[in-house]
Amino acid sequence: MKIALSPILVEYKNFERNKKTILSRIDKALEEGVDIICLPEYCITGYDYSKDKESANLAEVILNPFIEKLLSITQKSFLNIIIGVLEKEADKTYNSALFISKGKIKLKHRKIQEGGIITRGNEVDVINTEFGRIAIIICGDIFNKFVISELQKKKPDFVFMPMDRNLGEGDFCGNYKEECDRKSCKKEMRLHGCYDKIYNTHEQAWNEKSKLEYCEQAEKISATTVIVNFLANNHKDACGGALYINFDGKLRAEIPYGKDDFLVVSAPKITA
Repeated sequence: MKIALSPILVEYKNFERNKKTILSRIDKALEEGVDIICLPEYCITGYDYSKDKESANLAEVILNPFIEKLLSITQKSFLNIIIGVLEKEADKTYNSALFISKGKIKLKHRKIQEGGIITRGNEVDVINTEFGRIAIIICGDIFNKFVISELQKKKPDFVFMPMDRNLGEGDFCGNYKEECDRKSCKKEMRLHGCYDKIYNTHEQAWNEKSKLEYCEQAEKISATTVIVNFLANNHKDACGGALYINFDGKLRAEIPYGKDDFLVVSAPKITA
């Protein structure tokens, strides 16, 4: 099967521009005979963490006209779409990702490693497909002990992970750790925090540390892992790129840090 990894430049609150970009990537996937395209975390709306309440108010119910358009595309074609969305349900907002196939939402994952105004999800589901067993997680979920444990038990063949990873100072501090072993670390020194060396640029930190951590996590779950990151105008804040990691933790293909691109990889279908 052919999988397209497609980070895109996402403009905060510019719904029409973002939708146009998403549809152009879907058209490209259709032209190239792709089976599954994976797009980033909340790539329709964008998200500004400094404006948490304002950002959460951008959320929409799942069955909105744009998602219905994606449902129609998959109903009329062979393409399957994985996309991150901001979901509104009653008085709650969720950071969600959808697996859209054959005109239906076959799987919805709500991010578990979440905080602030967004409500956390509490389940990790795996579904059987014609390509093998598929799971979706989102961004920091891959460092969450519960998520890793559930994936180890449920044994997906493929894990798809829309992401909005930035390399701000909090990330240099290793903010996904549940416990910090450096008791003397001061918050104002986070840039020099939990990592063993000081990185001169965000790109260096990504290449020499961060992406290797994703490979380590993929190896823990023994699943081929597809990671597609959000790219913001200031890519220090959401750094783009994508990773295609083998079940043994080996990085097989990537879109580099800071890139808005389209990469097609070939993967074996897993049959029972």
